[in-house]
Amino acid sequence: MGNRTKALIVRQLWTNGSATAGDLARELDVLQGTMSAAMLQLEDWGVVAADVPLADRHGRVVTYTLDRQRLNGLIDLWRSFVTAAGSTAD
Repeated sequence: MGNRTKALIVRQLWTNGSATAGDLARELDVLQGTMSAAMLQLEDWGVVAADVPLADRHGRVVTYTLDRQRLNGLIDLWRSFVTAAGSTAD
C-alpha cells in the first residue's frame, strides 16, 4: 500500500466498514494532512470510493468505503509479480 498509514487505513476500513477521514485520523492517531494525502492516493488507486465528488468536498464531510474487489485484484497482481517464475533477480 505504499506506507504504514495507507495500510492502517485499509485495515480499518476492511474491519469496520465505511468511515470519514476525520474519524479515521482520530482512530489511527494520524494528522489530518497526512490522512488527506493518503485518502487521495487510495482513491486514485481505486481502493477507496468517496461519497462526495472531489470538486464538491470543500467544507463537507466525506465518507470513504473500501472497494474490496479492487483491493483483492491489486493484491493478486502484487502476488503474481513477487512470485513470478523465471525471475532474473539473483
